[in-house]
Amino acid sequence: MSDSQRTAQGEPRIVLFDFDGVLVAGDSFAHVLRTLIRERWWRRALALAVTPIAMPLLLSGRHMSLGAAIYQRVALLGEAAGAFDRRLAGFAQALAQNPARVHAEAIAALRAHRVAGDRVLVVSGSEQRLVDGVLAAQGIHGVEVVASRLVHERGRWRVARHCYGARKVEALAELGIERWEVAYTDSLSDLPLLAGARRAVLVNASDALLERATRRLGRAPERLRWR
Repeated sequence: MSDSQRTAQGEPRIVLFDFDGVLVAGDSFAHVLRTLIRERWWRRALALAVTPIAMPLLLSGRHMSLGAAIYQRVALLGEAAGAFDRRLAGFAQALAQNPARVHAEAIAALRAHRVAGDRVLVVSGSEQRLVDGVLAAQGIHGVEVVASRLVHERGRWRVARHCYGARKVEALAELGIERWEVAYTDSLSDLPLLAGARRAVLVNASDALLERATRRLGRAPERLRWR
C-alpha cells in the first residue's frame, strides 16, 4: 500500500458506501415490505386502512420515518423470526442476481478500494441481514456493515437500530470512527457523512440535488455517474 493510501497516522483510509441508490438501485428494504404486504389479503387491508395517516407522514420529509414505521409494522405482522430470516436471505439472493438492480460500477469501485488497502464500510438504512446477504451473494466478504437492525421480542418486531441520517454518524462513532476519507451516497439524508469526508461523492445526482448539497455543505461534492 502506498503512502497516499494511508492516513497521516499511517492507518488505512476509511471509505464509506451507502447501499440503497449506490450499490443497488432503489430502496431494498421497502421492496421487502411491499412484497410482504401484497402476500396477505389482511395485510393489504390494514395497509389501506392506515394509508390516510401513514402516507402524508411518509411524504412529509420531516416525519417520513414515522410513516415508514407504520407500514413496516403492518408488513411484519405475523412474521416469525426464523421465517423472516429465510425470507431476507431469499430477497438478498434475488437482488444480487438481478443485473438491473446491482450497480456494477459501484461494486467495482468498492472492490478497488479494498485492493488499495482501504478500510471499507457499507453504512445503510436498510436491514443489516439484507445488506450482508447481497454482499455475500456478490462474493464480497470482510466488508464491515453498519445498518439498521430489527429484532423479534415477545412476539413482535422492533427496531433495535435505525441507521439513517445523523444516526449513521452515531453508529460509526460507536466503532471509534469519527473521520473518513471518502463517502459515497445518492441522498441528502447522508449530508452528515459527506460533511465528514475529505472526498464527498454524490452518485447519479441531478443538478438540483448537487446544488442543494453544495449550498448545505459549503463546498461542491464530486459527482459520479454510475449505472
